Amino acid sequence: MEEKIKVFIACSEPVYCEGLVDILSYVKNPFDILGMAYTQEQLVENASKLTIDVLITDFCISGNWSIDSIRSLQETSPQLTVLFLIDKVIPHPVLPLLQSGTAICIPKVSPCKRILSAVIALSFGEAVIDLESVKNLLSYHTPSSTGNTGYVTPSGLKVVELTANQLQVLELMASGISNKQIARQLAISERTVESRLTRIFKFAGVNTRAEAIVWAMRKGYLKFQT
Repeated sequence: MEEKIKVFIACSEPVYCEGLVDILSYVKNPFDILGMAYTQEQLVENASKLTIDVLITDFCISGNWSIDSIRSLQETSPQLTVLFLIDKVIPHPVLPLLQSGTAICIPKVSPCKRILSAVIALSFGEAVIDLESVKNLLSYHTPSSTGNTGYVTPSGLKVVELTANQLQVLELMASGISNKQIARQLAISERTVESRLTRIFKFAGVNTRAEAIVWAMRKGYLKFQT
């Protein structure tokens, strides 16, 4: 029998929280709802006793205390990933979790299908990028003054621009699809996709997809659709 995705929901609005529980419970096969909480105290008390795959929460708006609590939960459940439901601006305390690749942000007003697909993708360790959230991140977080200037290959060649092939992969990655889907669209192997992503990450000086997309937005490699 296929193992279910273990989900815990912690939202400050009881109606919203209970609504999510009902929706995920209705989709019978993928999800196992372990519990819910309306306050950070309830989250810490109840979730710390469980092994959770995906935590859905809007507590990121409360500042460092809630982030420290979530990090503490990740020590109990190393596989724990976090789906932050946000309003408009991504709070600064969330950035380290986004950069580590263990969390994503999507608007709290997202359609049900968007939330469901994000939970499933997170459970498989896939990156989910919400362009509007990244846009808010760019406006909120001041870019570093030390820009990336490329890298030197093992043969000593200085690389200062992304290739057309790497840009193709970068654009498809920004759409939120998996490496396998990128490979299928470009008619190349998944290993080739991984190789190009590695070069992009090295060029940008980043470690995760979210960081790469933020960097690409700042540098003008990717633009928002208006």
